[in-house]
Amino acid sequence: MNRTWLTILMIFTCMGLMATTDSSTDGEKIEQALIKKVVSRAYVDGLLNGQDLEETRKGFHPDFKLPILNQNRKGLNWLPISNWIQYTEKQKSEKPDSFRKRYIGEFKSIDVSGSAAMVKLALYRAGKLIYTDFLSLYRFKGGWKIVGKIFFQHQKP
Repeated sequence: MNRTWLTILMIFTCMGLMATTDSSTDGEKIEQALIKKVVSRAYVDGLLNGQDLEETRKGFHPDFKLPILNQNRKGLNWLPISNWIQYTEKQKSEKPDSFRKRYIGEFKSIDVSGSAAMVKLALYRAGKLIYTDFLSLYRFKGGWKIVGKIFFQHQKP
């Protein structure tokens, strides 16, 4: 009799674990899809390809600052998102052809833990790998926002 109860208990435990795993996987997939949407619209399409910069303003936290490793690799220069958007707007109006060869983003990984996420993104232009980006995001009440980024430049765009 004890073996029967133990077997039943194990079956229900396994069923509960399977249900928990399935629902968390679905939830994570939903969060990953929302993150992809923000990164694609705000960063790749908006900022890099000079399309809808309102999406960029929505998708980046206003306190975002891009750390850029300086040439002697001894320090950082910081680029606030507001300056980056202004530069893109200026480039768009003065040299619209500069956006002709568009960046294409390939999501390498999206790792979500609660309200924090990390995205590894490969950026291609004219079929060549230009950058590997590591973006960090937080989920705020209004949705996911890009709050940080570091990158490696493989070659000049």
